[in-house]
Amino acid sequence: GESKDANDLALCVHWYQESVAVQDRLYESARGQGILIAEGADFPLAAARLRGLDVADLIGPERLSELLGRWPGNIEVFVRNFAIPAATSATQESRRREIIQALTRGLAEQTESAN
Repeated sequence: GESKDANDLALCVHWYQESVAVQDRLYESARGQGILIAEGADFPLAAARLRGLDVADLIGPERLSELLGRWPGNIEVFVRNFAIPAATSATQESRRREIIQALTRGLAEQTESAN
C-alpha cells in the first residue's frame, strides 16, 4: 500500500534526522559537508538526501533503476501519507515535499555517479 510505504519511509527519514551517527557523518566528513552545503545547511534535508544515497548504495544499481522507474508513484498520495513525527506547522505539506525531494536527490545522485 502506498500510504504504509510513505509512513515507513517518513519514519526512516525521521530516524536519520535524529541519529548521532548521521550527524557525525554529515558534519565530520567531506562527503557529508558537501551534502549539507548542497542542501543549504538544512540538516533535515541533508539527512534525507543522505538516506537516499545510503538506500542506493545498499540496493545496488539494478534495483535502484527499478525503484526509480516507479518512484514516487502517485506523488499527491505519497506526500499526504509521508507522516513526519512531531510535524506541526501550517507548511507541513510543503515541508514533506521538500524532504521527499531531498530523498529523491540522494537516490538520483547515486545514479548519476554510477554512470
